[in-house]
Amino acid sequence: MNNTTLLSPAAQRALAALSGTSRSDPTTKADVAEMLLSPVIQKKQITEAITGTFPVLPTIKDKQVWLLKQLSYSNGLDLHRCPKKMQIHKLGGSVDEEEEDNVDFAFGHSLAAGVQTLFIPGKTKEDAQLAAFMAWDVPLDASKDRKKKSFWYVLRAIDLAVHLVAEIQNEGWVIANFNGVPGIEYSLTIHLPDGFRYNAHIDLILFHPVYQKYRIIEIKTSGFSIIHEAMYQNSSQALSYSIGLDYLVKHQTTYDVLYIVYSCPEMEFTQLPFSKSNLVKVEWIRDILYDCETIKGFIKANYFPKRGEACYDFFRPCPYFGGCGYADSYLGLDRPEVLDRLIEKEVKNQKIDRHNKRGYDIEIQLIDLIQDKLLMLDAANRGAR
Repeated sequence: MNNTTLLSPAAQRALAALSGTSRSDPTTKADVAEMLLSPVIQKKQITEAITGTFPVLPTIKDKQVWLLKQLSYSNGLDLHRCPKKMQIHKLGGSVDEEEEDNVDFAFGHSLAAGVQTLFIPGKTKEDAQLAAFMAWDVPLDASKDRKKKSFWYVLRAIDLAVHLVAEIQNEGWVIANFNGVPGIEYSLTIHLPDGFRYNAHIDLILFHPVYQKYRIIEIKTSGFSIIHEAMYQNSSQALSYSIGLDYLVKHQTTYDVLYIVYSCPEMEFTQLPFSKSNLVKVEWIRDILYDCETIKGFIKANYFPKRGEACYDFFRPCPYFGGCGYADSYLGLDRPEVLDRLIEKEVKNQKIDRHNKRGYDIEIQLIDLIQDKLLMLDAANRGAR
């Protein structure tokens, strides 16, 4: 199948311009960048240098806006499902307590920690079990038996993961290393226009010394008995990770993204490998910029619409159901002391990340990312001639 069919018309025209197949389109890289990204951002924003320095936030509105501009994959899910949920979650979440006790989250984090440990050279099943225990952040006896989720179910899943990881390692894959930092919980932040930033964490990055290829591993748990590739193939999560990896290892055209998905009902793993082309990665840049423009529109109108389809999601009602229609003051979204603590927590996490305990490993400016993508597209085109 022709990859250009996956692109928007603007991206197809940009690709044609790069390959020289269209005489009527602009051919300079600056013009191509503008074509790819317009009308999401203006030309002056493409060349704008975005610094990592946080501005002074004197007013409640300034504080709210700053928090709303800190993006991630989970924030994007909330934005797409229900903008009101995203607003309340970003501005009204508790900062005095840790994340709400939840067996579902604990199960996923614990299992991921165990599987990650199995990939480390010399580590045993017992080491993985200990890592899973340390990541289990709810009472040890907490369980959801109907969903087959408890710490003891984690241990059983790790037994299965031992063989799965061994198979991958026997194929020659090892943990990647970047300047002495292993590719476990590797984190990145992308500075976007108008003060937005996108933060992400990669479960695992592997490297094959013989094939000189990289592979991103995403570890998931699912409540579904049947795991279909449609659940993950077009997910923007792994796509943003591969963009960060592209920036680390310049100008390689494709990477494997391997989803390791554990089905709780079936108590078994499924492997779903995907290859991500450079053309699709360019569309991710455009998508995240559209999200930024959407949030800016909500902020300007001071209106975050609620979506009734999301009131009951993931087999339970939204935690804000029944109260989300009230004013911000009633919902507690304008409390300066809460907003200050949320900002403080966010800044702290950007310095010492709670996932990897070392802060963000990569900081990318949007202009660098765009230039890098254009060079990669150009190299791919030249190689195809």
